[in-house]
Amino acid sequence: MPHREDPNADIKRKLIVIPVIAVSAVAAVMGAGSALLMTHYSAKSPDPSLYMALFLFTLGVIVLFSLILIPLIHKRFIDRLDRLQRGLFGFLDYLAGKKEKISYIDENTGDMSDLINTKMREIARGLSQDSAFIDDLMRVVQAVEKGDYSKRITHPPATRQLRDIHTGINQMLASLQKDIGRDLPSITEALKSFSQEDYTSRIMQPSGEVERAVNRLGDVISRMLESDRSIGIEFSEKAKDVDAMISRAYDAIDGRLSEELKTIVESVDEIAGHIKSNVESASFIASYAHSVSESAGEGELLAQQTATSISEIGEEVKQINETIAIIDKITMQTNILSLNAAVEASTAGEAGKGFAVVAQEVRTLAAETAKASKEIHSVVERARSRAESGNEIASRMITGYHHLVGEVSRTTEIIYEITQTSNLQEQQIAKIHDLVTNMLSITDSCLTQMGRAQELAGQNHQRAREIIEMTEAKKFTGADA
Repeated sequence: MPHREDPNADIKRKLIVIPVIAVSAVAAVMGAGSALLMTHYSAKSPDPSLYMALFLFTLGVIVLFSLILIPLIHKRFIDRLDRLQRGLFGFLDYLAGKKEKISYIDENTGDMSDLINTKMREIARGLSQDSAFIDDLMRVVQAVEKGDYSKRITHPPATRQLRDIHTGINQMLASLQKDIGRDLPSITEALKSFSQEDYTSRIMQPSGEVERAVNRLGDVISRMLESDRSIGIEFSEKAKDVDAMISRAYDAIDGRLSEELKTIVESVDEIAGHIKSNVESASFIASYAHSVSESAGEGELLAQQTATSISEIGEEVKQINETIAIIDKITMQTNILSLNAAVEASTAGEAGKGFAVVAQEVRTLAAETAKASKEIHSVVERARSRAESGNEIASRMITGYHHLVGEVSRTTEIIYEITQTSNLQEQQIAKIHDLVTNMLSITDSCLTQMGRAQELAGQNHQRAREIIEMTEAKKFTGADA
């Protein structure tokens, strides 16, 4: 132990010096009093030896009392003061952490030492209780550093200020557990899983708002991804259906309707050629009708040619009727396809608006085609009627050729009517030709629009697949459903 200066040295000196001075003063007073008495009673002849004896007596008394008082004072006061000092210094060293065990004051030092020892024991118990509180506090602090807010300080301290700290820390931890949760690492782990696109992680038995919020966040994201995947699958199926329907409609228009319209154009051109030929033939007959009587043989031949041409017209009219029936059938199928396409476009939502416009145009085209078909049918029926009439006339010309000469003027009139009818038919056929050509142009435009719609449907299908793949790349609740 390092040397420590005695703080009671001055007191100890005073405890020795003051009694000695007091005894000396008393002895001096006694000696002075004795000298005065001796002077009073022996004033006429004072004896110097008597004074010396008195002085020596006084000095002896002082020495005697000093020899008695100094050991007594040392034993009764200074030794006790030293023991009290050592006890207090030992207690202070214990408080300063220099000693692990407390040293009490010797119980033989008096009532003060007993009182001080009692207070030292109370302080030691309080320090032990505070030390247990500090250890418990460090345990809780270490748990909080690891993110565990469920721990509490269970050892109450003795010091009032530390009791306030004990209450405040426990209340703070309770508030943190209520607001955040009892296990911060589980929250961090769940959020880390979310950042890695794994939304299946959950906090078991959540107790704080943040823990419950993290679990709710995982549930919301999982439901959102599940909904996105379902929508993507449904959108993909709808896109495939739309693409298939557009492909069928495209094939039907491109593979059948276009070819049939081209066939109609060719047939109309052929009919126009026949009608033009009939007009020329009728003009030729009219110009040479006056020589029929002179050229009976030639007239008979011409009559046969006329009958043949009229029969061919009848056959062409029959083919036109068949073609018109095909056009009506195609028009009906096109109208049905456009209605189906419009229904599918309405179910496709925003992505199907463009196709809905195309479907409406196709339906309008189908209606115009049906109308034109009826007009063609009406014209052809009139042509058929005229052809039958011409055939009957030709038959009468052949069977009653011997009446030909007398009927030349009437035949001329009939030929004129045929010429007028043929001209009208030629005009109607020209209109039919224009309508069919316009239909071909519209069909080409429809094919272009349908190709664009098919391309958009393919893009929608690809986008739907990307949505599905994006959701399948993430882990979430219900992903295996």
